[in-house]
Amino acid sequence: MRIVSRIERRAAALVAVLAVLAVVATACGGNDDNGSAREADTVKYMSTPGVLTELPVEVAEKAGLFEKAGITLNSVTKPTSLPAVQGLKATGADVGTMATASLVQGRQAGNDVTMFCGGARYIDTTLMAGKGSTYPAASDGASPTQVLRALSGKKIGVIAPVGSALQLQIASSFEQFGATGVKYVLVGATPAIVQAALDHGDVDAVATLAPTTQLLEASKAARPLLFLPDVPGMSHDAYGGGYVASATWVAQHAETARKFCGVITQASEYMKDSAHSSLVKEVLASSLRVDASQAAYLYRTAVPAIDTSLPKNILEKTFDLYLQTGIAKKDPPLTYDELVTTP
Repeated sequence: MRIVSRIERRAAALVAVLAVLAVVATACGGNDDNGSAREADTVKYMSTPGVLTELPVEVAEKAGLFEKAGITLNSVTKPTSLPAVQGLKATGADVGTMATASLVQGRQAGNDVTMFCGGARYIDTTLMAGKGSTYPAASDGASPTQVLRALSGKKIGVIAPVGSALQLQIASSFEQFGATGVKYVLVGATPAIVQAALDHGDVDAVATLAPTTQLLEASKAARPLLFLPDVPGMSHDAYGGGYVASATWVAQHAETARKFCGVITQASEYMKDSAHSSLVKEVLASSLRVDASQAAYLYRTAVPAIDTSLPKNILEKTFDLYLQTGIAKKDPPLTYDELVTTP
């Protein structure tokens, strides 16, 4: 079995950032039934501009891969105020991306939603401190225990509300390594706001996601302390997220769902081919509104390990971890066959 390097793990995690914005979903979701009235090869896709999860879809559009597969993609923008599960219903979209935790919470709340194509092996979470901070950092040889315990009693900024699946996942890492008295503060995901929160001392460190992590690091506006997927436990073991739809839509449009996932897989291979690096960097710069050097940096760190597989053993372990941390409930029970559909 091939050993996955830190860079590959981090790259796989990067594509999960969209999903994390939806990890607080606990209510309505699913999809309207209008999809069955549309052409079988037309997919209404819910996008969230400015996040890395959109990269495979945008590259596929730019390279004409959807067209070659006979798919017409009609994109609608996810309402910023809604979690992904609710966003699917509000927009009437057939397909969107979602964190595994959001999928689990939505399904346990009674929503018709299933994951049919993988996207992110990890949720990218990096602890970042102010540029002048003296906290221990993994890059200086500090152990996870040293990094996390040094933040005992400190204020940690998070991009999702306190009590959300993302915040609970982050908290599990602190608790696992004996950090106590940590206080969590919602700061959001915008790089400028994260930097201001650090600079003004509103928080002592922030748990950031791509592309915020990379943009702050590249501009030396903040200092990375620890990449949590490198640390044994929830952040390392839990599956990040992927492409979702209602189980009803997947059943009614199985061939279209297969072709959609096939295009995403082709896009991931296309992006890894250096011959197409210029196009991918162009998409990154346009989508994330970054300059050429930042796009090049993101290309090196985001592309290599995008993966559309849905490994049963990893997802089942993820469900167990969610039960242990309270992200998921015991009833209704979680199973791979209930939450994942292979069209």
